[in-house]
Amino acid sequence: MLNWKSFFDKKILDRGFEYYKSGMVSSIDLSEDMISAVVEGNNDEYEIEIEFEDGVPSEMYCTCPYADDGNYCKHMAAVLYKWEQEENNDNSYNQHKISIDELVAKADETSIRRFLIDIMRKDDKLVLRFQSMISDNNVSADIGEYIKSVDLLIESYARYDGFMDYYDVESISDDLGKYDNVVEKLIDVQRYIDAFELTFHIFSEVAKIDFCDDEYNVDIEGIFENMTGFWRNIIKFADQKTKDNIFYRLLAADSGDDNGVYFIRVFIYSEFEDERYYSEILQHIQSKIDKFKNNSSWEHDYKLKDLVKTKLRLMHKKNGLSLDAINYCKEYWYYEDIREWLAEKYVYENQYANAIKIYEETENDSHFKWRSDYYKRKLKELYLLTGQKEKYEKKVWELVIHHFSISEYRELKKLFSEDEWQKKREEIIRMVGKEHLPEIFNEEKMYDKLLESMKGKYINVLMTYDSILGKYYPQEVLGMYENYLNSCAERTADRKIYQSWVRILEHMKIFNGGTVTVEKIISEWRLKYRNRPAMLDELSKIR
Repeated sequence: MLNWKSFFDKKILDRGFEYYKSGMVSSIDLSEDMISAVVEGNNDEYEIEIEFEDGVPSEMYCTCPYADDGNYCKHMAAVLYKWEQEENNDNSYNQHKISIDELVAKADETSIRRFLIDIMRKDDKLVLRFQSMISDNNVSADIGEYIKSVDLLIESYARYDGFMDYYDVESISDDLGKYDNVVEKLIDVQRYIDAFELTFHIFSEVAKIDFCDDEYNVDIEGIFENMTGFWRNIIKFADQKTKDNIFYRLLAADSGDDNGVYFIRVFIYSEFEDERYYSEILQHIQSKIDKFKNNSSWEHDYKLKDLVKTKLRLMHKKNGLSLDAINYCKEYWYYEDIREWLAEKYVYENQYANAIKIYEETENDSHFKWRSDYYKRKLKELYLLTGQKEKYEKKVWELVIHHFSISEYRELKKLFSEDEWQKKREEIIRMVGKEHLPEIFNEEKMYDKLLESMKGKYINVLMTYDSILGKYYPQEVLGMYENYLNSCAERTADRKIYQSWVRILEHMKIFNGGTVTVEKIISEWRLKYRNRPAMLDELSKIR
């Protein structure tokens, strides 16, 4: 029997065996030298490929983050267990299972109890698994005992540096999932407060965990989503007193800025929409805003603005664009985001004049000058929408002159007759920034001026327009490339730079007369730079 298990750490092998036994290998495709499979993780599905050479795994791939670092993961192990079970009649797992069944059948109850007590004293996780198993049909235990077991479980993963790596985070997520049955039973027997206490404790303790990389948040956030899902079911069936109790507990927990608090806020704002909670939530948000007002740090200013927007969204959701919401915006008019929020709501409700007034005021406000192009474009759209032709044309003109884009240049061109445009175009060419002239000359097919504008430009600019210029001025284009390359070659460079020059030489051959020019350059360089072996080697690759 192939000893593939030697490829894996024991801890990972055990987890893979659990995944296999739990039926997490959802599909498997076997061929002579390849296994392709899908394994269900805690919050995602992972694709696994295992290649064989002479019956031995040679390459193993998995799409999970742990395998990205070149590690053999539990998903690979689960697939190999399933492969072994399905493809080998004498597989070790089957014999192992039979022997366990026989051992347990022969043992008396007293021996089994003693053995369970002995091994669980040595392994806290086994205690938790056993408790979870017997809890499927029994939730009579004090909720405090379950909370203690959660603490023991999380402590068992604690590391001296306070961080958890990917494997630990995913494992603790799986282990905490074993409490789902307990919570569901508590809800079934209408122990709603106990169900909330347990889920809230899990949520709060997980929120304290530090993990090594943001990439691993998916498992932590999966726990948050799972717990808030339970809260949703609890308040759906609980009486008003219990619902009020949960509301005030969550409201008190809304502090800080970790991911857990974000989930609490979303839950509060989406699930407690009754009139009785609305004013409480607004007061709660305002109290946080008032605290931030007294601190002028950049971080606190950002948080304050976000809270103001949150309050506005709730006000709008409840009463639409009310006078209270509009006046509240005015209190924080120095925030650009607040102005934009109100303008967007006016546009949505077809109150275009009010939106235009905000955008005009903000465009002319020196504090927001750095985004004047954004407000010009907003005004341009609204002027067009409301039939204000002169103002619309003026804004398009301003955008072309001061914030050039070829799309708005074309938009402006449509506003004039051909004769009128000839004069306007010359005016634009005089006023617009020189860096935009190549775009204009290319758009207007003024290729002689386009060629002239290439002088002194970076090589990438020439490459942008050489396909069209090469049709009319091939020798001039080749001359520009030749001058550029000869200038570069005056200084020694590394092989990568030489390779970039070779690519340009190969590119030059597409133009009429290009092959002759390239051969001339190569001949001159071979003579002039005969002491640069790397350069000569790269030149020899040109065909």
